[in-house]
Amino acid sequence: MNIVASIGNRLGNVSHTSGPATTAQIIANINVFTQFTNKWSLNMNFNNFGFNSPGLSGYKSVSNELSINPTYNWGNTKMNSLLSATYTLSKYNETTSSGTTANNTQTALLLYVPTVFASKINPDVSLMWFNDKTTAIDLNLFNATAGLTFKASKKYKLKFQLQYILSTTSPFTADKNLLATGSFDWKMYQKLSWQFALTGNLYHYGSDLPGSSLIPVFNGNPQYFESTLRTSLQYKF
Repeated sequence: MNIVASIGNRLGNVSHTSGPATTAQIIANINVFTQFTNKWSLNMNFNNFGFNSPGLSGYKSVSNELSINPTYNWGNTKMNSLLSATYTLSKYNETTSSGTTANNTQTALLLYVPTVFASKINPDVSLMWFNDKTTAIDLNLFNATAGLTFKASKKYKLKFQLQYILSTTSPFTADKNLLATGSFDWKMYQKLSWQFALTGNLYHYGSDLPGSSLIPVFNGNPQYFESTLRTSLQYKF
């Protein structure tokens, strides 16, 4: 087990223009990493940041963030597998003379990466859920991603990725987004490489953009498709 922690207090009075100790900040952090076995580990992190300025209209803000990340790694002589999960909770409150506002977010991420030593193909799969609640909105986001890397030779590498995103802002129905990406990397010389990528994006709006609000009027919920072609040269020195 490894524990690292810190705490600090910062004071400022703007050369006594608004009285002594006009601003005050508290900064705290603790990180705990535990290796239970050769396969299983856990990392936890907590951050706190507070700002208080009674001399400036009573402004005050407090930010707290907690993150938990368990990891499990297993394998044999032919392949290795990594399973990782991360949960993050972030709370932010801000107080001014007009009142208090809050912004609370939650993020959950699940990642699986298998590696076959004798294979040129390496896949990966991830799932992510994100929630953002403020005084005005409630946003939910779900993301599923599957990727595949094919290393044809020392000079050529192909990558493919399929991504599905579901975005919901209360009280509307969800926006749906499907992205497909294919890329090609060519190591032309020791220091020079060429990258080529093609992305297709299909986006379908929910009830937050009804077709009746468009000109001309569209029956149902609108959607669009776009494609992007990107190429670049990279030189390392």
